[in-house]
Amino acid sequence: MLGAISLKEMTPEEVKEYMEFSQREYAQGMLNQGEYPDYETSLRAAINEISYYYNNSLPGEIHYAYHIINAKTKEHVGMLAFSILMRRENKIPFIFVDYISVFPDFRRQGYARYAMQWLEQWTRNHDHKTIELNVMKHRRGALQLYKSLGYEIFQERALGLSKIPGRFDMRKELK
Repeated sequence: MLGAISLKEMTPEEVKEYMEFSQREYAQGMLNQGEYPDYETSLRAAINEISYYYNNSLPGEIHYAYHIINAKTKEHVGMLAFSILMRRENKIPFIFVDYISVFPDFRRQGYARYAMQWLEQWTRNHDHKTIELNVMKHRRGALQLYKSLGYEIFQERALGLSKIPGRFDMRKELK
């Protein structure tokens, strides 16, 4: 049974560490998905994509990064990063899950579910209505989690050098 969980905003130094970790993990995911032929190419693509994303925000776009913490043991069990983004065509804001990761020793214990439910409440509290994310097809556990939480696939696409669609874009409209 999942105990008390909390989320704690990262410091600027912790965000830097998160960026380095997420770039490596994202690169490995893209390699596993078949989007790039080798890890070095995948890592360069991950660094370029993530750097571009965070350095080219529109006015009103804000990025957040949190530790997922087991409140009882104080262990850091994962991380959640998300952004308030603006639709380019109409400037309507929405929440985008940039990254969620539960560290291997803590997976399948409900931490990701809790973090996503926390994000839904945060989204409501900040008067936003939509959360979007993308998930690689080979991450079946994550895909099932998002579906069980009410997220729906609205687009399938290929990225990197792959011509085969390997990612799902998902969305949940909050009530």
